[in-house]
Amino acid sequence: MEELINKICQHIPIGHVISLHMENGATWVSLVNANDDDITLPDSTDKTIIEQLNDALCVVNKWV
Repeated sequence: MEELINKICQHIPIGHVISLHMENGATWVSLVNANDDDITLPDSTDKTIIEQLNDALCVVNKWV
């Protein structure tokens, strides 16, 4: 997993933050831009953490 995270981090623009949140029974990813504004991500229902991380990376780089 560390290798995957390092690859993701290489593509996050400076000042942006992708966060992984975990609690009992739930995990989700969030994205904040350089102005500390939350960026809306695609619906994460039934998506794996890897899919959610991929969505965040695509949104932050405007690949979608």
